[in-house]
Amino acid sequence: MKNWSAILSRRWAILREIEGAAGAGLFLRALGFGVAVPALMRMSLLTLNRRLSRRFPVPGTCTPESPLGQSVRRGVDGALAWGRPLVRSGCLSRGLTRYYFLRRAGIDVTLVFGIPRKEGVLLTEPGHCWLEWAGKPIWEDRDPGLGFVPIYQMPMGGAGEIHAD
Repeated sequence: MKNWSAILSRRWAILREIEGAAGAGLFLRALGFGVAVPALMRMSLLTLNRRLSRRFPVPGTCTPESPLGQSVRRGVDGALAWGRPLVRSGCLSRGLTRYYFLRRAGIDVTLVFGIPRKEGVLLTEPGHCWLEWAGKPIWEDRDPGLGFVPIYQMPMGGAGEIHAD
């Protein structure tokens, strides 16, 4: 049986980390988005790409490691952790939600989907998705390129253009 006291304590700690109204807004939007990921994955990847890949202009150069990028990461990760079990754990919820909010913050990340490879053979085991920035994986414990073959990425087909609307 789970230790409910520890669970509530962790969730309270996540809520205490929220920084102001902007942080609360990001937290709530990320929570809603995380809950919606299973429904979003019923779309074709092309439709999903069109809907999620817009990048909005932000003054200055933003990177995943910039204060803005780190703020988005903390807000999204906190919302996803707080929302369990309504938000599924795993790379798909984490990857799609981070991707969506980083792109909207003007950070030009790519979401890569891959299938596992072992000793040169492609496997049918569950795949993995991860974020890349400037062609390199970010926020991964180990390089996914060592065990996975990329099969699809977002944005694709010019969907990463900057839109002002």
